[in-house]
Amino acid sequence: MRQIRRIGKLIRILIFILLSVVLVGNDIKDDFINGRYLLSSNTNPVFEEIIHFDNKDLLFEGYTLLEVDGGDISGTRQPNVVVDIGFGEREYYGFTNEYGQLIKVVAKEIVLQDEKLEPVLANGRYYEDEAKVLGVESRDLDEGHVIGDALGGVANAYNITPQNSTLNRYGDQAYMEKVIIDAGGCMDFVGIISYPDPLTQIPDHYSFTYTIMGNVISEEFDNMDPGE
Repeated sequence: MRQIRRIGKLIRILIFILLSVVLVGNDIKDDFINGRYLLSSNTNPVFEEIIHFDNKDLLFEGYTLLEVDGGDISGTRQPNVVVDIGFGEREYYGFTNEYGQLIKVVAKEIVLQDEKLEPVLANGRYYEDEAKVLGVESRDLDEGHVIGDALGGVANAYNITPQNSTLNRYGDQAYMEKVIIDAGGCMDFVGIISYPDPLTQIPDHYSFTYTIMGNVISEEFDNMDPGE
């Protein structure tokens, strides 16, 4: 049943891309509902920092740039910081709020892992382990990458959230990663991570937008078993 739902979702995304190519000239209005950004158009001005991605002063405004090793498995995060979470020369950035919660991840371009040129382990990982963010000790929560190894993401706490294991391995998170891999990468990747309160490091919702072939794709899902 889960496989059928994934196939159906893939078909819907392919139809969306085809329709977007045909209707590329159409102007579609942006919306903001219940604190969550919704897909709008090929320009996606809602996430203005992506448009100004090359201007680091603007992108990092209000945050302190912090250097953290990609393989640092410490689960603690500093508040109001931005950290480069791209492996090698990739420029992916994770942002925290005043509570040290990971709230946003952006990448102008997602460059896929290259196992021929990069030091990749036999299991497809860059590192032996992932950050132990508070909550991952739960039996049904994974050390979930926001940007996975296959997409060039590192394993420190600024790219890891406690994520439902089924969602991470077989659900929407895994499906989104497969779509990007099959497309050979993507542009203007933005992840917005929501929490039920300021005291927890376990998200309750993820919102993503990314661009493939000039077309913006939106993903929204709760941090729960998609089969429930």
